[in-house]
Amino acid sequence: VYHAIPHVAHDSKIIQVIDSARSRGYLRIDLGLAKTKDKAQPPAQRTQRLIRAITARHPGARFGLITYQAFTKTLKAAFPSDADVEVMHFGGQRGSNELEDRDVLIVIGTPRIPPQALRREAERIFGREVPAEEMKEVTVTLHGENRSAWVRVMGYVGHEMRVAYDAKVGAEIVQAVGRSRFLHGARAVYVLSNHPLSMPGVTLVEARDIVDPVRSHSRFGSVA
Repeated sequence: VYHAIPHVAHDSKIIQVIDSARSRGYLRIDLGLAKTKDKAQPPAQRTQRLIRAITARHPGARFGLITYQAFTKTLKAAFPSDADVEVMHFGGQRGSNELEDRDVLIVIGTPRIPPQALRREAERIFGREVPAEEMKEVTVTLHGENRSAWVRVMGYVGHEMRVAYDAKVGAEIVQAVGRSRFLHGARAVYVLSNHPLSMPGVTLVEARDIVDPVRSHSRFGSVA
């Protein structure tokens, strides 16, 4: 499914950080919100470090954040105390113009839909019965303006379920990206998810390209 989004406006950038889907489970551990067996192991805080690195790249900018509703407060706290930040969550941002004046938008996470609900959506789309299927790790190809990359993601093997998954999950992320109104002026949008975006104008990077661009030796190179 290709989401019909025009090319980005001049000087706008969409940067996808493809290290992780940043699922709810990932964030619970990364943010130190989950109970772990190893009490001595501190949370990695990779996501907070990435937020801080992004804000450092855009001094004085007005920021927007879209993520899971349960993590909005914790992730907003990762921004500098004097940062101008507006926050929204997946499922509550469609059609909203609240973030249209934001210079930088950060989208964190990959929304998930229960397999049973997704199967019903697939049957609605195709007009026929669709076999039940659980999520599993699959390999997908991400296509960026700078290059393509293979990544391992949670997804579906069956064609009908894959189409329905992208129609719901991919569309939700693309809608989040669109809250920046990047078509109408120069904006920077960072998508912290490895879900295929199926939209033009995306640059693929790894987190270390942003957190430590000088020392980064990833196959994507540093972020301009």
